[in-house]
Amino acid sequence: KLVAELWGRHGAALSYLAERRPDALARLMDLVGQDQSAILKALNGDGPQNWEGETPFPTIVRFAYKPWDMIPGFRKSNWTDSGRFILFEIKREGNCLSGCLYLGPGPAAYREPIADKIRSHKLAHPKNRFGSTWTCLAKKKWLFDASAQDDFDIDAVRMQVKEEFVRFCHRSVSHFDQYLSIVGPVVGEAGNASD
Repeated sequence: KLVAELWGRHGAALSYLAERRPDALARLMDLVGQDQSAILKALNGDGPQNWEGETPFPTIVRFAYKPWDMIPGFRKSNWTDSGRFILFEIKREGNCLSGCLYLGPGPAAYREPIADKIRSHKLAHPKNRFGSTWTCLAKKKWLFDASAQDDFDIDAVRMQVKEEFVRFCHRSVSHFDQYLSIVGPVVGEAGNASD
C-alpha cells in the first residue's frame, strides 16, 4: 500500500531518478577497459610478451594469446579486427563481470580443425555446445558480482577483476595450449601457418 501511495504522489520523480541511476558496473567496465595495458602487463609478467589486447567495447574487453596465431588459419576468423578465432574476454553479463574464452565464427575450413582438436581431447566443459558460430570454451563466473551490493570499492574491485582474470587466462592456456599447438594444416591450404 505504501509503495502504491508513493508512486501515486511521486511517480514522475521516481521514474526520473530510476532512469538516471548511476551505473557503477558500467563505470567499472570503463575502468577495466582503461586498465587493459596493466592487465596485459600482469598477463605477460617478466616472461615473453605473449599477450595482446584487442579494441575494448563498453561491455567487453578482449585479449589474445599470441602463440596461438601459429595455428594454421587461426587469423581467418571474421568476428574481430584481428581475425583470431579464439579470444579471452572480460565481459559484462547483467550485474556481473565474467572471464570467458570464446571460439568465434569464421570459415568452416579454418574453424573446424581447431574445434575438432578441442572436441577430440574433451577440452571444453561437457555441457558446452559446439555451434558453428560461437562456442564458450571456458568461463570464470564471476570475476565480480554486483547483484548483492549497490555500493562497492571500485578500486578494490578493479584489482580483484584483474587478478581473477589473469589467473583464469593462465589456467586456460595451460589447459588448452598443449593441444592447440598441434592443430594440423588446413586441408587444401598451402602457405604460411599464420595466414
